[in-house]
Amino acid sequence: MKLTATLTTEELRGLAQSLIPLRVDLRAEPDDDPRWLDVDELYEAQMIADQGLSLAARAIVRWPERALFDEFRTQRVELLLVPRLEPSPEGVALAVHVRFGALDVAWVPDFVEQAVVDAINARLAKSGAELRWNMSGTLTFGFDEPGEQSNIERICFGLPNATLTVTADGVRVEGEMTISLRRSNPETMAQRLH
Repeated sequence: MKLTATLTTEELRGLAQSLIPLRVDLRAEPDDDPRWLDVDELYEAQMIADQGLSLAARAIVRWPERALFDEFRTQRVELLLVPRLEPSPEGVALAVHVRFGALDVAWVPDFVEQAVVDAINARLAKSGAELRWNMSGTLTFGFDEPGEQSNIERICFGLPNATLTVTADGVRVEGEMTISLRRSNPETMAQRLH
């Protein structure tokens, strides 16, 4: 049995919009000076084939450095939400990683913007900021056969593996659902029938 789940670009845009306002903690360590990104207005969202959902937004960045003010408003922040399938204890998990793409601040030189972007991406990677769904764990289940009329004790379903496709139209996840049976031995069935 094949399971297919599809999220269209419109559905993903709606999901992204529902996440706003969004604050992302940008500290390297928990006791560092407060640093964050407050995304408060999403104005562009589009799928990029083989990559993910590209978002453009206005935001406030708190980044205390000598070269910058403590807090400043950006005209454009670009984020890329990158879906991936990764191993999980039960098989496969869908993880969505966040990558910071660009920062546009009118009065800040490009090299400073790039330094902030690189630092933010390093901190996002270190923090493990991601959305994660253990698909195999959710879709692996079983139930006991309710009656005593057969030698089937349990029916089990599983999703040990899947594929992920990112197109300009959305994201599609497909996987073969396995079905297995646990049977009682013939002697147990014979005893029940006597």
